[in-house]
Amino acid sequence: MPRGFGYLMIVEAATFLVASLLHLTVEWEPGAAGPEALIGVVMAVGAFFALRGRRAVALWTSGFAAFGTVVGITAISSGPGPKSVPDLTYHGLILTTLIVSIVLMARTRPRRVPPSVTPNA
Repeated sequence: MPRGFGYLMIVEAATFLVASLLHLTVEWEPGAAGPEALIGVVMAVGAFFALRGRRAVALWTSGFAAFGTVVGITAISSGPGPKSVPDLTYHGLILTTLIVSIVLMARTRPRRVPPSVTPNA
């Protein structure tokens, strides 16, 4: 798996962690800080494994983040809380990024490890 996916996942994790901090420091939806922090940590773990070529872990953690983002969009859209344009924009953009990266990771062929050469004895 190309290392670029791991680096992208680091950026995605960082955006979730920054969003979590914003929810704690700004007076809108502090209850969203926990879920966004959890998604950020899960994505950071996924990035760690993605950089080591663990495609399945990267896919699962990205899927978890996408699911959590959909839950967040649903909560924003149907909940009684404020529906800010920046919050909806962020969630829409990160969901798009997650879906595109999941599709690209799924389509990327795993690297084949050449069989070890053993001398004839």
